[in-house]
Amino acid sequence: MLSHSRAFAALGLTLVISVPAIASTTPIAYEGFAYTPNGVLLAGQNGGTGTWTGAWAENVDTSESGPNDTVLTSGLTYSSSGQSLLTSGGLLHSTGVSSDDTRTFNPSGNTVLYYSFLLRHDSLGNQGSTADYGGLVINGTNAGTDLFVGDPGENNFISIGQAGTGTGEVSSATTLAMNTVAFLVARVTLNTTNGAADSLRLYINPTPGSLEASNTDFIDKNNLDIGTAFTGVELISGFNAGWTFDELRIGDSFAAVTPAPEPSSVGLLAIAASGLLLRRRRRTQSTQGI
Repeated sequence: MLSHSRAFAALGLTLVISVPAIASTTPIAYEGFAYTPNGVLLAGQNGGTGTWTGAWAENVDTSESGPNDTVLTSGLTYSSSGQSLLTSGGLLHSTGVSSDDTRTFNPSGNTVLYYSFLLRHDSLGNQGSTADYGGLVINGTNAGTDLFVGDPGENNFISIGQAGTGTGEVSSATTLAMNTVAFLVARVTLNTTNGAADSLRLYINPTPGSLEASNTDFIDKNNLDIGTAFTGVELISGFNAGWTFDELRIGDSFAAVTPAPEPSSVGLLAIAASGLLLRRRRRTQSTQGI
């Protein structure tokens, strides 16, 4: 009998195997807020890794006396289902009437990007708990239609919508409790046709290192158009509430923005040793006729 390859050759056919593109497990851009000394202002800082194209800038509201966003050297941590998020550096603490830290990056031509970050509500503002807002804004080429991800000023539920307005907001059933760290992962798919809607899916508190399909707590919004390309991000908060941001990642895959620490060499050696011991026991039992 002819092998498959010879059979195709005999028929004069060429077998073409399509191999899908493999998404990277390395973020396109990462910011862990590793700046010193403790309490330094974020504005003007240019650290992190990846395709950032400028330093952080503070958009100061006219009612503020100056930048209110400082970097503290001890960062946030997050874990779920026994898996911890890979973390480094410090954290960003934001206060003020209207805090807005912006930074641009090169999206490398991608039309699908994942954004992840840690968010914590630290203290109440001066207009009541519901009015407090804090989250990530995802910028595109269309001005005024940016996406918001986080805790809005309309309710205390983790939500998504158009930045600057509560109209058309999609809210989850998850309340962001005070002093509790939330892990938020947004997947944005651009429709590059002008005027066509983009799609946003927000995963709420996913398990680090897990497969995207295994995380079923999410909300969707599909009726906003932020443009034909990604351009940057903003970390916003307001009404004198205290907020903490950390572990900002942008990538072309779920895995790139939800990394868990690699197993330690000691752990790998222990696994290898236990496997070797098991094989020896089986071999001994086999020779003894057990």
